[in-house]
Amino acid sequence: MTNVLIFTDIGVDDTFALLYAFNHPDIRVVGVVAGFGNVSKEKVTRNAYYVLKQMKKENIPLISGAARSFSGDEPTYYEEIHGISGLGNIQTEIEKFTLYNFDKVFEIIDESEDLVIVNMGRLTSLAMAYITSPERMKRTSRVVIMGGAFLVPGNVTPYAEANFFRGPCCSKRCLRQYWAE
Repeated sequence: MTNVLIFTDIGVDDTFALLYAFNHPDIRVVGVVAGFGNVSKEKVTRNAYYVLKQMKKENIPLISGAARSFSGDEPTYYEEIHGISGLGNIQTEIEKFTLYNFDKVFEIIDESEDLVIVNMGRLTSLAMAYITSPERMKRTSRVVIMGGAFLVPGNVTPYAEANFFRGPCCSKRCLRQYWAE
């Protein structure tokens, strides 16, 4: 059984991936990190809880991810891709649920053997984990990321895909700062 920690900006595509992971006999989802992406972090978090509840998986920790890129700029959302709610036409209910602090990521790493991180959204939350605790991140078995475009046009520009183009650092000012170092 492979332990999987999922980083997501849950939309329709990530929902299908979660359903697959929950139903695969060799995968045990040990946590879900919800951060901004197609829609705001608040909507993503609410939608992630909604999916966990529908799958009767509320016992899986839902962890607070990034609300914006490292640049601090207001995020660009692509509501036309997954709808204003982030889950197509589904309007999720707002109810009380437990949202864990980002430190829960490191607790899960400490407690899990053979942990695989699967990042299905923007990379900011994953980058935060590497910046905050690089030694702990070395304990993971592997990291799998979803994003990019190969031999097809991007979905944000003619060459770029949203997960790579809009996070973790998505402003020219921020990029100049990092490339200058």
